[in-house]
Amino acid sequence: MPIIKKLVLIALIPLTAIAFATSCSKQAGANKKGKQHSTDTTPKVGKKVTSISKADGTDSEGKNSLTVTRDGQYASINWRLDVPISKIKQINIMRSPTGLLETRKKVAELKPDATSCKDSLPDENAQSYWVQLVTTDDKIQLIGPARAAPDKAGSAHYIHPEDAYKVSITRTDEIATLKWEFPEEKYTAIQVVRNTRPVTQPFKGKSTDVLTTLEGKSQYNNPLKNANAEYWYWFRIITKSGTVIYKGPVKAEYVRSKR
Repeated sequence: MPIIKKLVLIALIPLTAIAFATSCSKQAGANKKGKQHSTDTTPKVGKKVTSISKADGTDSEGKNSLTVTRDGQYASINWRLDVPISKIKQINIMRSPTGLLETRKKVAELKPDATSCKDSLPDENAQSYWVQLVTTDDKIQLIGPARAAPDKAGSAHYIHPEDAYKVSITRTDEIATLKWEFPEEKYTAIQVVRNTRPVTQPFKGKSTDVLTTLEGKSQYNNPLKNANAEYWYWFRIITKSGTVIYKGPVKAEYVRSKR
């Protein structure tokens, strides 16, 4: 090979290597850039959207809301409803110590225009609340739950409103005599039921209705079916302000004869 051709070939080899290296560098950069702008269309898991109420009692569409704040023994309950007052028959406030619907009970019975109420809690434990709407067509709608947090200070100094409601029940084999004396105020209703054992939900299930009255101080003779059975009684007292007080269970006891 002539000397001149050899010199030209030797000069071209480094240039070819440089051009190849530059090309690889550009390709690597392009690949790296492509990773930054990925076109991957694989769906990613997002938050699940539901129509049930959130923890603060606000529904997912924001139409109704329920909030509860606690100050020691007392819970302040406030709500906003997307239902015309003309379509509401009654508003009930329901409370549960477990957060489950099956353990809830009514603690207030209010007029259709009510937007807040105050509840006295029984102890330092957490409680959950619902607003129960009874519409004019007798349908039920629940708003909630909203939770009242535990009282870290404890319940050593809590008062118990039911202590002011005095009840005594005596019996014979055939009749139980109920006597009660409540604080002097007007009542919307005083309901009495009985059962043959101390159940946890006396105003639901198989309890026997005894009477409904408006008198805060009175007595009543209740016939008994079985002389050998035990009988337990509960009072549900609804005040004019809408507060619901529960008294019971109170056992019908035989009067001991004096010697």
